[in-house]
Amino acid sequence: MNEKHSIQLKILGRPYPIKVGEDEEEQLRDAVNRINDLLSKYKEQYGNKDNQDLIAMACLQFTGKLITLEKQLNNNNVEEQIDDIRENIDEFFNITK
Repeated sequence: MNEKHSIQLKILGRPYPIKVGEDEEEQLRDAVNRINDLLSKYKEQYGNKDNQDLIAMACLQFTGKLITLEKQLNNNNVEEQIDDIRENIDEFFNITK
């Protein structure tokens, strides 16, 4: 069983305690590193913005990428389904000959 344990993640120096399973911890730490890297770039680029604005900009960027990946995944699934249907039709016609 995957027991949860407490860790603390920091985004822009602010701590966020969270309970995670062992299989989630590495992925979440990687996510926090990516978030902080992007926020640092935004802070350099838009120094006069407050942290809330920077976080909102990062959320928009990551969500945009997520939506693009979801669309690609959905398109791939449709193509796979079409291929499966074609194979089934081919098998059907080979059987009935």
